[in-house]
Amino acid sequence: MTRNPVWLIVKREISTRITGKPFIVSLTVLIILILGAGIGYRMLSESDVFDSKTRIALTPATESYRPALAGLSRQPGMIDLEVTKAPSNEAAEMLVREEKADHALVVTDGSVEILSVDAVSPTLEFGLKALAQATTVTDYITELGGQPGELAKRMSASSVSVRMLDESKDGFDIARIVPAIFILFVLFMAIVTGSGLIAQGTVEEKSSRIVEILLTTVKPFHLIVGKVLGVGSLILINVCVLMITGWGALKIAGLSLPEGISWASLTVWPFLFFLVGFFAYAFIYAGFAALASRSEDVQMAIMPVSVFLVIIFYVLYAAVLVVPQSPLLTVLSYVPLVSCFAAPLALLIGTLTWWQALISFVIHIAVTCGLAWGAATLYKRSVLNFGARQSVFKVLRAKQ
Repeated sequence: MTRNPVWLIVKREISTRITGKPFIVSLTVLIILILGAGIGYRMLSESDVFDSKTRIALTPATESYRPALAGLSRQPGMIDLEVTKAPSNEAAEMLVREEKADHALVVTDGSVEILSVDAVSPTLEFGLKALAQATTVTDYITELGGQPGELAKRMSASSVSVRMLDESKDGFDIARIVPAIFILFVLFMAIVTGSGLIAQGTVEEKSSRIVEILLTTVKPFHLIVGKVLGVGSLILINVCVLMITGWGALKIAGLSLPEGISWASLTVWPFLFFLVGFFAYAFIYAGFAALASRSEDVQMAIMPVSVFLVIIFYVLYAAVLVVPQSPLLTVLSYVPLVSCFAAPLALLIGTLTWWQALISFVIHIAVTCGLAWGAATLYKRSVLNFGARQSVFKVLRAKQ
């Protein structure tokens, strides 16, 4: 029974590279770094380093500020306050000096004072001054015969609303921007690394004449497809392991996904677009690398594709940071060889829907099939040429 030649090449690539030190060491180091980051964050979060609570001591004269301080602590941008009791001004001062409290709120000669060893946060100082003024207003209303509760009710009913004149401008959503940039880095590094391995392997086989032996048993098309699938399998193992490791690190750190971001937009869609993107670029890199006969020439052979990738990376990076809500990401999500990066970002940002992403995915699959055929043709016509580096157009125009 004849074995599938493509499967033979796939097994050869996997067995050759998966046992190599670079693959094992690099994957192990990345796993240790990711898990170490999660463990380190958990340890820091459980220590006093991330303890942002400000302890404030109240005396019997300032105990009435407790409800207002609790409400103040819940305000956006305000320091998290932890209120403690002190029986007297002297006791409150002692708590601050012994660092059992960060600040103390006392009444001295009829005026409210903040006792502190270190500098008081401007935000906290402003909030406490506002509370003191509100207390003064309340006392004054009571003296005039008014009802402070009615005043508080009317003030709480008063609000200022914001009406956007341009509803399409949603602003800078950091909860979506950061994961989008992370996904862009992961996709770019995975595709460049995997495609580079294929290009380097192609030239090494050609320069050592091993390719002549291989082509006596398999066809050039089988060889290039097997190489892409074999290296692609290793890169997929890397990506899957790192994704699982990252999920474990999040759990260890006690973190969760930002609101509005689903696991599908963070894992499934980037993974699918990584597949089509990797195979497209892997075939291109293999075809271009076959033009070179020496390892020294491989960088020059693949330079056009590498420069294109770098340009796309920086364009998308700038688009995510500067104009995330613009139509640019949506438009680039339909451009083959760019959509594998742009579509996952647009999904995370929210400018692309799932059905639009599906259309982009299908377009990229069709283009990848065409690129695979063209790269296989280029590979077949140039892999046995051991002379000077050839031109792409010259090889494609040559009659076979």
